[in-house]
Amino acid sequence: MSTEAKAFVDEWASENVQNDPFADGDRYDRHIENLWTACVVSASREGFALPEIEKSLGDLEDYLRAKFEMVFDPSVGLIKD
Repeated sequence: MSTEAKAFVDEWASENVQNDPFADGDRYDRHIENLWTACVVSASREGFALPEIEKSLGDLEDYLRAKFEMVFDPSVGLIKD
């Protein structure tokens, strides 16, 4: 089942972890917390508990932070003068 939990989180992250140019500075950690909460809620609805997820891929917060770092660019999406 842990393979299925990992596959679920991988798919969830590919659909939900997107650049947010406003998630900079003090907002960065809050953004990661919001991603974590949304992922845990979605996983729970699909029958995956947090311990099962973390057994298959490690710390979920670290995983989501790494995924967000791959797409985060605070200069993309802002209107330039």
